[in-house]
Amino acid sequence: MPWEPERTRSGAITSAIVYPILSSVIEQRQGVKVACLEGIAYQMGWISASKLRELAQPMLKNQYGQYLLKLAAEEEKQPL
Repeated sequence: MPWEPERTRSGAITSAIVYPILSSVIEQRQGVKVACLEGIAYQMGWISASKLRELAQPMLKNQYGQYLLKLAAEEEKQPL
């Protein structure tokens, strides 16, 4: 019998348990952060690389801040 997650009265999967695991797997396999608003804004052209680096400054000691810096550096290396 396959595993089935617990369901609420509405029939929705208990997201408090499933979502953190799912997002962690996506981040590890794809190498991207899930729901990274700063990254999305940068990729859509709404903010510049310098603004992205500025937003990352308060978070340099955690993985999220490091990810933002990496994103800005990778995009700058790509030729037009």
